[in-house]
Amino acid sequence: MDPEIIDNIEQGGPEWHELRRGLPTASRFACLMARGEQTGRRTYLYQLAGERITGELTESYSNDAMEAGKTAEPELRKHYAFVRDCEVRQVAFVRTKKAGFSPDGLIGDDGVLEIKRTAPHLLIPLLLEPEKFPAKHYAQCQGGLMVTGRKWCDLLVGHPRMPKKLIVRTHRDEQYISDLRDAVDVFELELRRLVEKLKG
Repeated sequence: MDPEIIDNIEQGGPEWHELRRGLPTASRFACLMARGEQTGRRTYLYQLAGERITGELTESYSNDAMEAGKTAEPELRKHYAFVRDCEVRQVAFVRTKKAGFSPDGLIGDDGVLEIKRTAPHLLIPLLLEPEKFPAKHYAQCQGGLMVTGRKWCDLLVGHPRMPKKLIVRTHRDEQYISDLRDAVDVFELELRRLVEKLKG
């Protein structure tokens, strides 16, 4: 089944939050792939169970850095479009039956863009190893490829006042995506059973 692309609403708006309610999304896939109790997986399971049972959204955490990232995103997207000489299609959400993804852009028929604003002292070490894909964003980017079915994801990490930005590409890692798909299936089954147990 092809993924559903929703582009007639605003990312971050009420309708967008409603689309995500009770659905595992790529921004949290890292905790599904991690091992151990300290990954946040259980908390995420309980959050989504609560959303499915009550119909109410979990309050989302936001801090100054996250708000700054939202403000900087349009400028960073323009930078990417200029450097890559391409059009960036903005959409609100992409979803399948079991998972969702909020891309920062879609490129042509094959690409996905993910944008991260970061502090200069965190950007500098990434710029010193420009061929290395930052591990902390790998699950989200591969998850975006899993949900969209696309071939590659460009990650842009930058800061508006830094003269250089990191743009690094990852292609589909089919083994990782297979493992991620299994992890999402297990999580979805646990989630469904938990909701049924609490409702019953």
